[in-house]
Amino acid sequence: MRGTVALLVLLFCLNGAWAQEESGGVRESDITQQGHSAGRGSRVREVQIKSQMTDASEKTNEQMTTSPDIWTEMKELRDMVHNLGTIVVEQREKLRNMEVRATANEAEAKEQRNTVIDLRVELMVTKNEVEEENADLTAGLSGSKSQVELQTKNAAQAAELSAIGDRVTASEAENAGNK
Repeated sequence: MRGTVALLVLLFCLNGAWAQEESGGVRESDITQQGHSAGRGSRVREVQIKSQMTDASEKTNEQMTTSPDIWTEMKELRDMVHNLGTIVVEQREKLRNMEVRATANEAEAKEQRNTVIDLRVELMVTKNEVEEENADLTAGLSGSKSQVELQTKNAAQAAELSAIGDRVTASEAENAGNK
């Protein structure tokens, strides 16, 4: 819409400049009127009129060659505006696609944040459970340690008892041999 308005303003300005250029130039009718009003008495005046006519015809030729140039430029501007419109449409489409991707990425990021939060909660729960089990195992190890100590003592006492039993048996055998 803005491009169309800009093109219309530009065309209006070019048309005004072209019309002003045409009206501002010297015309043949102006030159011939000057010749009639001044009289035909002097040869110098005729030479001036002829040079003015030559200048006027040159300007007319310039304007005729300028006119097609202006139309060519206007056509090029029209094509340029059309191309810019096409580019704008393409850029809008790209922008829409990028917005869709950005929205999808934001949703995915939010989902990942929620997953991370859930995993952190699960990790904390698991950590507490492991700490409780470690406390139980530590308490159990203390109990196991005392059991191991008792078993070691029992084994030592059993070995002592066995040694004492062997001595008693040896003493009885000695006593029986002494009798």
